[in-house]
Amino acid sequence: MGDFHRLRLLGLGLAAALLASSAAAAPRLTDAQSHPLEVGGPLPRLAWGDLPGPDRAYLGVSAPEATTEDVPGEILLVEFFNVHCQSCMAQAPVMAELTALIAADEDLAGNAKILGVAEGNTADEVAAFRARYGLSFPLIPDPEFLAYHAFGNPGGTPYTVLCVRRDGGWIVATTHLGAITTPMLPFYDMKRYRNLDPSLFQGLAEEASAFQVVRKPPVLQMPEDEVVRRILEAPAFRGRDARAEALDLPHTGRAWRIEAPGGPYFARVFSVAPVCDICHALHFVAVFDRYGEVAEVVKLRISRYGNQEISEEDLAFLRARLRGFNAFRPRMFDPAVDAVSGATMSSSLVFDALRNAGAFFQDLIDAGLVSP
Repeated sequence: MGDFHRLRLLGLGLAAALLASSAAAAPRLTDAQSHPLEVGGPLPRLAWGDLPGPDRAYLGVSAPEATTEDVPGEILLVEFFNVHCQSCMAQAPVMAELTALIAADEDLAGNAKILGVAEGNTADEVAAFRARYGLSFPLIPDPEFLAYHAFGNPGGTPYTVLCVRRDGGWIVATTHLGAITTPMLPFYDMKRYRNLDPSLFQGLAEEASAFQVVRKPPVLQMPEDEVVRRILEAPAFRGRDARAEALDLPHTGRAWRIEAPGGPYFARVFSVAPVCDICHALHFVAVFDRYGEVAEVVKLRISRYGNQEISEEDLAFLRARLRGFNAFRPRMFDPAVDAVSGATMSSSLVFDALRNAGAFFQDLIDAGLVSP
C-alpha cells in the first residue's frame, strides 16, 4: 500500500472518530469582519460558536466560541466551499490527503491548520459532506454567507486562502479560486511561504494571476423593455392592466413601480454571482408589495445542475416557497423544503439576495415611495 493510501485511511479513521464524538454539536459561523481579502494584508477575522471538542483540539483553541485570531501556529489554510459545488466535491479528497501530509511532516505537523467554511450550507449538509469525504479538519457552516459577503464575494468556490503568522497575526500569503487537483500544490506553498518575507507576497500573486480565473461582477445582458415585458406577463400581473414606471434609485439603481390592483408594487433585477466556480450567474426580478412581501419572482436566468435553466414547474415551486417572504422579516433558507430539485445552490442564492434586500427598501423609503 502506498504512502498516500495509508495517510488517506488514517484521515478517514480520524474523521469518523470526530463525527461520532460531535454528532450532537452544530458549529456555526457567527461573525465575519467586513474587509476584502488582499494578498499581503491581514486575514479578516472569522468567529464561530459551538465548535465540538475534537475540532477545538485540532485548531488549538479551548472554547467552543473562538475566532481565527485565537488559532495558534505558523500556517492557516482557509477553504471556502459549498457542499453542492462539483469542484468542491472534486477538491475534498485532495484536502483529506493534504491533512494527512501535514500530519506526517516534521515542520508542519502542529504548526499548519486547515479550516473549512461552508458557504450557504446547514450543519446537517456539512456533517454529511464531512462523512462522505473523510475530512478531519473543522468545517464550519455559514448558511447566511456572512464570510462570503464580508470578504467582498471572492467569485466562487472552492476558494482557498493560505495565511502565515507574522507579528502575532495572520497575513494572506496567496489565494486560489477553483479546484486544486493535487495536495502537493498547497503543501509546497506552505513550505514556501512559511518563512518568506511578506513584502514578496504581492509580486508572487501577480505572477500567479496569469494562470487563475478572474471573476467579474455579473451583468444582465437583456434589453430593459424585455425585462419589463416579462414582469408584466408574470402570473401576478397577467391580465390585470398592470403598468410599469421606471425608477432610478441612488444606491440600488434601476427599479420599477408597478401599478396594478392591490398595488403599488416595486420591482428590481437581482444579479447574483455564483457560489460555484463553474456555475453561471443568476438573474431574476423580485417584485415586492409596499409592505416588503414578495409578490412575484420573474426568472431571467436561474440555472440548475449542469448550468441548465430551471423549468416553469421549478419556478412555480420557487414562487410557492417564497410566498409570505418579507424583506423586513426575512427567513432562512431550508434546503430540505425550499430547494428546487437539482438547483439547491441557485435556490439558496435567491433566498440570500432577498434576505439582503434592505438597501432596496431603504432607497424606496428615502424616496417617499413606501412608509418605514
